[in-house]
Amino acid sequence: MMKLKTFILLILFLTSSHLWSANEQPEIADSSASLERWYRIELLIYRQKPTLDAIEEVWPHDITLSYPATWVRLKSQEEYIASPHPHPVLASWLSRIKTGPYTPFVLQPDSAKSLTKAAKQIERLEEGVLFHGVWWQPFIQNDTHESPAILIKAGKSYGNHAELEGSINFKLSRYLHISTNLWLSEYAENPDFGNMEGIWPALPLAPDLSALTSSDIYQEADSMISADAVMTENLLHPSQVILIRQSRRMRSEEIHYIDHPKIGIVVRLTPDTKQE
Repeated sequence: MMKLKTFILLILFLTSSHLWSANEQPEIADSSASLERWYRIELLIYRQKPTLDAIEEVWPHDITLSYPATWVRLKSQEEYIASPHPHPVLASWLSRIKTGPYTPFVLQPDSAKSLTKAAKQIERLEEGVLFHGVWWQPFIQNDTHESPAILIKAGKSYGNHAELEGSINFKLSRYLHISTNLWLSEYAENPDFGNMEGIWPALPLAPDLSALTSSDIYQEADSMISADAVMTENLLHPSQVILIRQSRRMRSEEIHYIDHPKIGIVVRLTPDTKQE
């Protein structure tokens, strides 16, 4: 674990001149201003190789799993072309944003990724990359409205669910902030819970799926599940659900690493230089 971490930090240092900067100046000096800013976000989430401590750790069962009220599902370029109109929940928030130089919340091509080397090493040395994406996102400084959280659904699929689910939220006040609300699920065929203490909470359906009727789920291309997936969902049930809820203050252009015994998160926010 430590060897990989050291390597990742070296890769990140070589790709960012501002990594772990000692300069603690705020992102925007005037915290009272209501300023609109655009940032390029690169997010890399991977599954850690299990250590003895992680295997022996007892994870709490009394956890609450939920999705935020304001959310967005990132779209591929093809999905955006096929369906450019945002969901009403996102459209309401975007109505307060001026027309920017980029299309927000649309995944950029692989050529836009700057952490490709780190991702390749993670694939080789860890359990594998769960998510790696780049997109542009607008922020309103000191926004009194809830900024849209990025819905995450990554890893192996189990019917309407996946290994990693939940959301990640970015906010801009005096500093940039990231908050994770993720849960990593292990699945087993008819797990023997033994007693009530071993039963994990039911996994919530993602808001973009829960808004659909059961027939719509099969008709929507980006929500469609096969008969095999339905069968898998009926046979496999969560045997362990681990909540990953952390918050971190960030600075733009720095590459930040969020550690957890089960997953690692690498994230970098770069401001649009056209706004300077």
